[in-house]
Amino acid sequence: MKNFYLLFLWAVVSCTQTNAPQKANKPLVVEYNKTENACDTLSVIVSETDTFDYEADGQYGVGDDDLFSYKDFYVIDKESSDTDFLERINDYNLLTAYTKATFRNQSDTLFIINDYSDYPKVYSDTAMIINEIMICNGNRNSLLTWKKSTKICDAAIYHSNICIGEFSLKKTYKMQTVNFGKNKFAIRYGVKDSIIFVIKSIYPSNELGGYSISEIKLEGEKIER
Repeated sequence: MKNFYLLFLWAVVSCTQTNAPQKANKPLVVEYNKTENACDTLSVIVSETDTFDYEADGQYGVGDDDLFSYKDFYVIDKESSDTDFLERINDYNLLTAYTKATFRNQSDTLFIINDYSDYPKVYSDTAMIINEIMICNGNRNSLLTWKKSTKICDAAIYHSNICIGEFSLKKTYKMQTVNFGKNKFAIRYGVKDSIIFVIKSIYPSNELGGYSISEIKLEGEKIER
């Protein structure tokens, strides 16, 4: 009877560990249901200048700011538990990239997590307004690597299960800014929410299906208290 009890306890612990993969308290699974609302077409602006300076890209990249002064966002992939690899998306270093293989140009989904749930409950109002997202398309480790890497073509952004808009990224190594226009939204204290980044298609490439992202950065207005 004792052996049976120990076997049962071991089975329960094993199932718990298998169904809850975590690293640094970052959940690797996010459930969501996209609302079938009409998606606006968002404008994309390509940066006018880009030196492709490897030393500067490695040290400073896209730069840092105080928009996320309390806690920076992070990115998860419901199909991957490699959080170290995913951190390349927002490490402010343009020489690193997140590369993922997909099958036959199928769509893919990334979740940009803003976790303010542990902020003091007295502050439960708006922390910031997000009005655009900056994306560096492809792998910028070198010019040759960028040319070979597979780039995102069509994509969409959702927040609170509502479509913020659809857009098409250019096939350029320069930073691209997607403006949300009237569909900008708030990040609030005391709340953990996710911005859903849907990769709908990629540009034709000699490589197998997939895509590379060197950097994603959210932009907006910090609400001063």
